Amino acid sequence: MNNRWFRSTLIRIGFDMPERASDWWIEPESIKLRWITRDNGSRTLLVHGMIQNLLAADMILPQLLITFFAADQPDQALCSTVAHAIHPIQDDNIRESSFLNPAWDLSPAAAESSRPFTILLENVPEKTTDFTLLPTMQATSTPIPH
Repeated sequence: MNNRWFRSTLIRIGFDMPERASDWWIEPESIKLRWITRDNGSRTLLVHGMIQNLLAADMILPQLLITFFAADQPDQALCSTVAHAIHPIQDDNIRESSFLNPAWDLSPAAAESSRPFTILLENVPEKTTDFTLLPTMQATSTPIPH
């Protein structure tokens, strides 16, 4: 079941396949961060990047697991959280303290292609100096009906 061609074929013909983190690749050099200070003084982290669908089937973006680390304890995670890709938003909207995290971006990633993603992270630990960003594994794949 690790063969991408076989997995892609089964997904395209309608089988529910467990999603695997190995179905996706986040392009490390594409990750861009921007801290935004809200009107109430809290800080929010906006992350942009590119993710590649490695399967030969159109798929909804996976959830992303973010693990935060501090410089004084680089081998011990501060915390982890799961985020969903969101539709791009204007910085002015994020700055308002009443802003709620927008709806998930459920637009598909075409088969064997890269597409941009954006995630918005609130309540990032203050000591954060680094983080990892990985696709998570969900119960079933989310193919796009044709």
